[in-house]
Amino acid sequence: MGTGCGDVSLTVSANSKMTIANPCIAGGAWTAHDQFEVVDLAALAGISVTRNVDSHGIVTRQLVIGPTLPSANSPVDLGYVYQFENGEFSQGVLHAKILAALSAAAATPSQIVSGQSTQLNAIVTGGSPPYSYYVVAPRY
Repeated sequence: MGTGCGDVSLTVSANSKMTIANPCIAGGAWTAHDQFEVVDLAALAGISVTRNVDSHGIVTRQLVIGPTLPSANSPVDLGYVYQFENGEFSQGVLHAKILAALSAAAATPSQIVSGQSTQLNAIVTGGSPPYSYYVVAPRY
């Protein structure tokens, strides 16, 4: 077995993607011919790892979390095996804390015409505090 891989801790929201750095190479870059496989990922519905190559040949990998997971707001340990370009193997664990998807607001009434007003009530659930908000001016 090769050396160099380590455990990684991530926090990611449900229904989102997070680019992950290569935990086996200093600097975190992926290479064109390396192999990265999360063990028993098929047993975890709603979680996948994608490999992407851009037009310049730069390789990235993303942890993709589906919209509904029974384990939201709790840790999930994903063992992985990494094969270096020279054929050596190493392994580690991705410790992923998956947060419930963020939801926030409802307006009463939900539709208004110019000159009317509405009240926006924000009750935040999911995500990870601290929370912030911003208002975007309407486009006419």
